[in-house]
Amino acid sequence: MSKFWNVKTEGDKASLDLFGYVGGSKEWGDGFNETEFLNDFRKIPVDSALDISINSFGGAVYTALSIFSLLKSHKGKITIRVDGAAMSAATIITSVPNAKVIMPKGSMMMIHKVSSIAIGTTDDMRKTADDMEKLEENILSIYAEKTGHSVEEVKEKVDAETYFTAEEAVEFGLADEIDEATAVTNVASGEFVMLNGLKAPGQVFAHAPEGLIQAEPKASADKKEVCMDLETLKAEYPDLVEAIRKEALAEGAKAERTRIKDIEECALAGYEDLVAQAKYGEQPM
Repeated sequence: MSKFWNVKTEGDKASLDLFGYVGGSKEWGDGFNETEFLNDFRKIPVDSALDISINSFGGAVYTALSIFSLLKSHKGKITIRVDGAAMSAATIITSVPNAKVIMPKGSMMMIHKVSSIAIGTTDDMRKTADDMEKLEENILSIYAEKTGHSVEEVKEKVDAETYFTAEEAVEFGLADEIDEATAVTNVASGEFVMLNGLKAPGQVFAHAPEGLIQAEPKASADKKEVCMDLETLKAEYPDLVEAIRKEALAEGAKAERTRIKDIEECALAGYEDLVAQAKYGEQPM
């Protein structure tokens, strides 16, 4: 999955992709942040319908809260799809009270306590702890409003670092609907987990329940290696070879037309020999 942040507007509807680390950047290709979100969000009419696709293992809480506030102020209909996972800070975004959250089969959510790093004196550390408690109270109230559960009931789930399947998320109220027609796959792959194609650090899932993340399929021991040269391929799969040939010819012709056009556009008078060599020489440019 190469795209992490994308906005597309068509008529009275806008589509947003929020993939990767909450607090990352489309510039670095690792996620999205509130500044990038705000810049593009301002271009969307306030009453446009929004279709948001999110696949994130979490990140910066304040980034999530900023995006939450922006979405909460939006007047149009908001639909959020969890296309893989919404974990940690990403669940703050999916808890926007004016949004409908849809989860395909196989998708998941996770909520847990806020974590931080404190450096300095004991006073600095006490202040950090106090700030974290206030921040967590705010998040608990957001979850409570979304789910309809009491703050105490939500806190039990948060304190336990709770993972939810799509079915469990809908039952608890973090999501509103299961897309029975669509399924996503979250697979452990070495030191990483592939969330519907999005690479996430494996340590993030240290406390995930057994079976929630699928094991990477192992190659069958009975599988035999098949060697295929071009002549054998032509003999056994002539239709496939012909289809590949036609496609390659079409792509080659298109590329050649583009190459010739580009040369003509930058050609200068007095350099006709160089232009001809670029077009038709033994080493075309």
